Amino acid sequence: MLDILKKAALEAGEIQKKYFRSTELDVTHKTDHQNIVTKADKESQDIIEQIILIEMEKKGIDASDVGFIGEEDLTSDGRHLFIMDPIDGTSSFASGIDYFCCAIAYVKDGELLAGCINRPITGEMYCAEKGKGAFIESRGMKKDLRIRNLPTQDLMIYTEIWKSFEEAHIKIIEKLMPEYRSVHINGAIALDIVAVAENIAGLSLVSVGPYIWDVAAAKIIIEEAGGGLYDWEGNELKLDFSTRIKQYPVLACHPNILSDIIKYTQTY
Repeated sequence: MLDILKKAALEAGEIQKKYFRSTELDVTHKTDHQNIVTKADKESQDIIEQIILIEMEKKGIDASDVGFIGEEDLTSDGRHLFIMDPIDGTSSFASGIDYFCCAIAYVKDGELLAGCINRPITGEMYCAEKGKGAFIESRGMKKDLRIRNLPTQDLMIYTEIWKSFEEAHIKIIEKLMPEYRSVHINGAIALDIVAVAENIAGLSLVSVGPYIWDVAAAKIIIEEAGGGLYDWEGNELKLDFSTRIKQYPVLACHPNILSDIIKYTQTY
């Protein structure tokens, strides 16, 4: 299914490149000025859904067996489930900052089997299939992703601020920060997680806020790269494919440093 995910993500990326830094972006508010959606979000999700249905039909799979969970009010059941965030990092996208991506995951019979994350502006595509490893494609080159247990002082912490951002979260970052090079708030959770798989960040840490479409594709990529995606108790993050409204705490890191992190997060 990875070929379908890549095709859909690339087509969505073409839409995003067309609207990026455009005056035709048409930003509207879901709830307030911080929770926004753009014309590109909606068009990207539509093209992803269309391509997946067409390509699945080519494989002899009826549309009735195909389900979707998409950020922009897309929910349907199916044995073959596709979970998508058409633009993860919409605020960055709408502000003309190129830290955003299209993330799509594939689940069959309740098992996460593949994921694809496309950064259309940089031309980077992160991919993984269960049991087959993870890789990044960029400028015609393909490189395997393998997380390394590097000294934390050579790495960064990526985190996010949500409306529920609490003092305890700040205190955790303050305790961890002396062990790392710096702390960054970038605005796209899927990219933050795969940055850990790519050994750019050493830790991605987000309190309750991310939804399933934010993390599904990134989860299989970091796990196939040898890393882990955990809750703040240190347990493997379990995704509930039966609902789109559940929010998750996120902790992405090398398994060898997990115990050093959760001694702070467990008290959150």
